[in-house]
Amino acid sequence: MIINQLLPIGLFIAIPSFKAEDVLQLLGISGATIAFGFRDILENWLAGILIVFDRTCRRIQTRDSSREPAQI
Repeated sequence: MIINQLLPIGLFIAIPSFKAEDVLQLLGISGATIAFGFRDILENWLAGILIVFDRTCRRIQTRDSSREPAQI
């Protein structure tokens, strides 16, 4: 279609205008963006693990407290 015809023309115009500084700057900005996004993902994942651990511990404590004390 028309995109297949315009894409090589656009790349031919854009690629020679890139400089090494532009590529490094783009990589730096992209790296910072990915790092901030990954930080949020890790925080949510860790919070989920702590919630599961907390609920499991509460369940274990509830089961132990419902038992009758052992007779001596």
